[in-house]
Amino acid sequence: MTTWLDIKDASLRKMFSLTGSDIKLDSNTKEYIYAMPQACNEALQMLATVGKFLVDKKTFIIEPLSNLITGTNKDFELSDSEISFNAKGARSYYFRATKGITARIYVGGALRDTITTEGDNYSPYKGLIDNQYDAEVEIKFSSLYPAHVMNIALYSATFADVSDIPANEEVLRFNMRELCEDFYMIYAGEVFVEREGKPRYLAASEYYIEANDTIVFRADRPGVYTVYYKKYAKEITKNTPDDYVLPLDPEVAVTIPLYIASQLYKDDDAGLATQYRNEWETAFSRLKQKVEVGPREEFTSETGW
Repeated sequence: MTTWLDIKDASLRKMFSLTGSDIKLDSNTKEYIYAMPQACNEALQMLATVGKFLVDKKTFIIEPLSNLITGTNKDFELSDSEISFNAKGARSYYFRATKGITARIYVGGALRDTITTEGDNYSPYKGLIDNQYDAEVEIKFSSLYPAHVMNIALYSATFADVSDIPANEEVLRFNMRELCEDFYMIYAGEVFVEREGKPRYLAASEYYIEANDTIVFRADRPGVYTVYYKKYAKEITKNTPDDYVLPLDPEVAVTIPLYIASQLYKDDDAGLATQYRNEWETAFSRLKQKVEVGPREEFTSETGW
């Protein structure tokens, strides 16, 4: 394991600024130490996005919720007209609509909520319904001008938070960049699913990737999906503790001091700094080479052996 202290120690020694066993903040070292985080971050991000990838995972539970109303996944066009849907015991709702729709929610005949849509595209809207006594719920849509509403759902389930209400869609989209702060790219082919039946766990094939950062699942394929993704390295700052362990393989960690020294030693010895940079580029090039990994294979005997 390589710590931030190890990186600083090795970098200072390459710049001939450390001869003893301990790092001291003095006239020989402080300018280098203060500049190290930026140089280290440059190397980390280059390595994590082109060379040796850092990998993490995100889990998604795809479990469609039963809709109390039917025939609502189509596109309804309204123009100086209205439509309504009723369901007993509804406690949450979902729909998508264009600008200009007014949605009113009635519980037991009493108006409880009014939603006015504003998005130019089919923006999603969802919310909780205060319905403690399983009363009849009506959701009524109207518009004076041409507008559209679709994918309407009334659910019997309630939720701790509005954000937990599931979308009533044929496909479910998840933006990984919004969900994972360190997200860089979806790891192509590294998506797995666990579901009822045999085999319980297998490589998923029924998913799509949009714009390199959005993963799309079919709502009619329930299961627990594990999505592996490549991530950016955690940034080093002036407050990073010396015992912080960098999440790097050993062959990657040893290259970081080369890059730091090549950047910080230019004014002192341009020739040596260039040599360090050449050594780093050579190591970086080797790390970028793809490692051949055999494909995952499995089979099932038709005769049962």
